[in-house]
Amino acid sequence: MSKKPQSVDELCTQGERLLDLGRNAQALRALEKAATLDPHSTTAHFYLALAKMRLDRLDEAEWHARKVLRLNPREGNAHLNLGVIFHKKGNDRLAAVHYKRELALRPESMEAHYNLGLISFSRNRWSAARRHLEICWRKRHQADKLENDLAWCAQKVGDLDLEAEIYRKALAKDPNDTWALNNAGAVCMDREQYRKARALLERAAALDPHDRRVRRNLKRTLTLMQS
Repeated sequence: MSKKPQSVDELCTQGERLLDLGRNAQALRALEKAATLDPHSTTAHFYLALAKMRLDRLDEAEWHARKVLRLNPREGNAHLNLGVIFHKKGNDRLAAVHYKRELALRPESMEAHYNLGLISFSRNRWSAARRHLEICWRKRHQADKLENDLAWCAQKVGDLDLEAEIYRKALAKDPNDTWALNNAGAVCMDREQYRKARALLERAAALDPHDRRVRRNLKRTLTLMQS
C-alpha cells in the first residue's frame, strides 16, 4: 500500500521541528517540498529563509524572507529575519532598518530590541543603545549578557540611577562580583557618598588585590574623603 503524500502543513511542521533540532539540511529538504507544493505558502518561505540563513546561503535566504513580506507585509518576524540576514552580510545599516520595521509591527520583539541595541552600541550611539538594551534587561531577555554594555551606556549618558540599579542587581546575584563592587563604588563616589564608596571598593580590593581599576578608585575615594 502506497504511503500517503505529506501535506504542505505537515512538511512545514516537519521542517520547523528539524530546525529546532539543528538538522538544517534535512529541514531544507522538507521545506523545499512544501514550497514546491504551494509556492504561496508563507510558512514554507518563512522557514526556508531560516534554514538557508543557518546554512549561510544568505542571498537565497534574503529572497525567501522578501517573498514572505510580498505574501504578507505584516508577517511577524519576517523583518527580524531580514535584519539578521543583512547583519550576517555585514550590512548593519539595512539590518537596523528591518529591526525598526519589525518593532513598528511588533513593539514587544525582544530580539529586534536586542539586535538594534547592539548595532547602536557598536556605532557609539549611547542613547539609542541604552533605550533598546534597557527594555531587554528589564524583561530579562539576554540580561546577563548585556548588563555590561547597558551599564556603559548608562555611564555615557549620565544616568547614575540606572547604572547603580544594574550594579545593585548584579550584587544581589553575586555579592563577590568585583566588577559590580568596583563600579557601584565609582557611582557612589560620583554622588559624593564617600563612606559607601570606600566600603564597596575595600570589599572589591580584598577579593582582587591586583585589580588596578579598584585600587585607583579606592585611592581616589580616600583622597576625596580627606579633602
